Amino acid sequence: MHWIFLLPFITCIASGYLCKKSADEMAYLTGTAAVVSLILTLILAPWQIQLLILVITLFGTKKLLVKNLSKSETNLATPSLTQNITPSDRHQIETPSDSTESDVAAEVKGMYRGAPWISNQTKTAAPQPERANLKYRGASVMPGKNNDQ
Repeated sequence: MHWIFLLPFITCIASGYLCKKSADEMAYLTGTAAVVSLILTLILAPWQIQLLILVITLFGTKKLLVKNLSKSETNLATPSLTQNITPSDRHQIETPSDSTESDVAAEVKGMYRGAPWISNQTKTAAPQPERANLKYRGASVMPGKNNDQ
């Protein structure tokens, strides 16, 4: 077995370490060197190591696939909030009602990721800033009025 593939591998590890420790353009440069060294390492590696990497990748992704499928099956088994929406809620989802300022009751505003989006916030008016006492060369200026004297 040829050990020449270890030279770009060591370069890849060193470049990766320097990439994490450096900043700005130097990080881009060392990151690029690390990626190129990694690709060169995979090309120069003996077929036994390439086969080992391939087997690990295939079995690793298969385990992740099985794990994700089991999660999705448990999510499908539990009842979701979207199945419990009444026809009146659907009407509120399609056409949200206009709420007054004193309306505090919760209402369905729409759907977010398959679940109803309920809003129970009261609408408050934005605070108005006080009128400024502006002066121009010693004369008071009132905004909105004509001050022709």
